Amino acid sequence: MRGKRTPGGRLILSAILILSLIPAVVAAEETITIGATLGMTGPPPIAKASIPLDIALKDCFAIANEEGGINGKKIRYVMKDDQYKAEVGLRVFEELISSENPLCVLARALPWLWLWPLL
Repeated sequence: MRGKRTPGGRLILSAILILSLIPAVVAAEETITIGATLGMTGPPPIAKASIPLDIALKDCFAIANEEGGINGKKIRYVMKDDQYKAEVGLRVFEELISSENPLCVLARALPWLWLWPLL
């Protein structure tokens, strides 16, 4: 029997895939910053899913750091609340990019087409 697939599970799987692809990109950085925008204060079903997802992502990166990080570099996880609203998500995405300079941002509330001009 197959397990139930959830958006949160897909995001965690994406984070693991990103971690596996990063080593060649981070040669000059001391730490690797990975950002996320989650609907922590969004509609109740979204917030209910976002809170454990945030905890799972923190745990995922903490375990990676305990195992030596990526090529010896620690991972710093930064999460911003996008309220599960595209306009707020776009604003916090821009804030993450400008203030934290992350290698990547995991974003659930943002259609990628909106982000295209920023990439």
